[in-house]
Amino acid sequence: MKIKSFRVKVTLILILIILIIISTIWGLSSYLLNLNLKERVKREINSYKRVISYIIELEKWTLEKQIKDYSLWKELGERAVIKKDKTWIKSNLNPWVKNTLGYDVILFTEDRKIITSSFSFPIEKIELTKEIKVSIIKVGKDFYIYGVGPVYDENIKKFYGAYLLFAKKIDSEYIRELEKIIDAKITFIFSNQANRSILEDYYRYPHIHLAIPLNNEIYIVIDKQDPSLYEFNKLLLTILGISLGVILLFSIVFMQILLNHIFKPFERLVDISHNIANGKYDVELMEDREDEFGDFIKVFKHMISKIKEREEKLIFELKETEKLTYLDPLTRLYNRRFLEEKYEYIKRNYDTFVLVFVDLDNFKEINDRWGHELGDKVLIEVAEFFRRNFREYDFVVRYGGDEFCIILVNVDKEKAERILERIKNKFEIEILNFFGFNLSFTYGVAEYPKDGESLDTLVKIADERMYKHKK
Repeated sequence: MKIKSFRVKVTLILILIILIIISTIWGLSSYLLNLNLKERVKREINSYKRVISYIIELEKWTLEKQIKDYSLWKELGERAVIKKDKTWIKSNLNPWVKNTLGYDVILFTEDRKIITSSFSFPIEKIELTKEIKVSIIKVGKDFYIYGVGPVYDENIKKFYGAYLLFAKKIDSEYIRELEKIIDAKITFIFSNQANRSILEDYYRYPHIHLAIPLNNEIYIVIDKQDPSLYEFNKLLLTILGISLGVILLFSIVFMQILLNHIFKPFERLVDISHNIANGKYDVELMEDREDEFGDFIKVFKHMISKIKEREEKLIFELKETEKLTYLDPLTRLYNRRFLEEKYEYIKRNYDTFVLVFVDLDNFKEINDRWGHELGDKVLIEVAEFFRRNFREYDFVVRYGGDEFCIILVNVDKEKAERILERIKNKFEIEILNFFGFNLSFTYGVAEYPKDGESLDTLVKIADERMYKHKK
């Protein structure tokens, strides 16, 4: 009776534990599914933003190209600006551009006197520079995408004292085309006409809302009905609930079988299993039994030896695989993937650091003149030089080709500049002595968190500064 009573108590305790585990799994799974929903909504919103931004940028690029083709035209300057040849203007500019390219057009002098115009446009609001400018502006109740550029000859030497402006109205037909592409409702708004909630991104079942800034004043607002995001989460929760119910029932039945048939040996096996899970494979097994359970113990012991053998092999292969994953095969430096995956670790462990983007100067000439074999030897020597001359706890990465990224920890931009100048001078001397020819490098430095916090931002800023130095 005591054994039965004990088994009943154990059964109740185990059932309670299973219920707690299942409840925890349910709560955690629900939380993770909601996080996943938010992430999918975020990806969906970013996808719409990328599509719309690409379309607008493509429109701007096309408009900029058209302006460039027309404004860099000697005949336009001579015939339209200087001579004000109405016949030529009519045949080549207004109304020809409107009828052929679909753009409204204005040609005006640098003191903003109109030579010809196909529509009313506030040119007094346009900032005039010697560069082509493409932007979006609100005129009355309408929105226009426009491009304006100075009128030069084809060699960009003679300026005719005039500017050419092309514009396209963002009308209902244009908006309908955008709506067809993304299957959503689109509105163009002026920022001072909208409250803060309109300009924020959100998902309220079954409705996605987002706002994309076109400039400091104008936004595209997108509204889309998308119940599928939430419905998918609801389906997963239903499947999870049914699965956990089946698991609960199966666990209770299976637990009773184990308690009835191998109650005492099971306790011993649990202890052994814990030791094995902690990597302790040298355990004492009950090998003196001559029944089926004894046979199971012998098989279990053989299995332990195989697990130990496989675990050791797996650990070795894992280490070798990690080396191959994170090391550049030529230089044996860390590769770009290592930088991308370890960047969050670097941010957590260092309050400040700098990212240095390095590009070898005229490295292509080495490959072209002496071949890629020597080029590879140069890259190997460059990698060895960086490995020797930077600190052990800095991160030296071959970013690609003849480009390297170096993260110097616990230094600011000014100190990093001094370090790099010293290393650069040493580099030029050692490379000349080793190979017999001159080789140098150009670098750009971005500081965390002053210049940015994301890896992409720091790489972009360092790359831009490197190219600025190179020029």
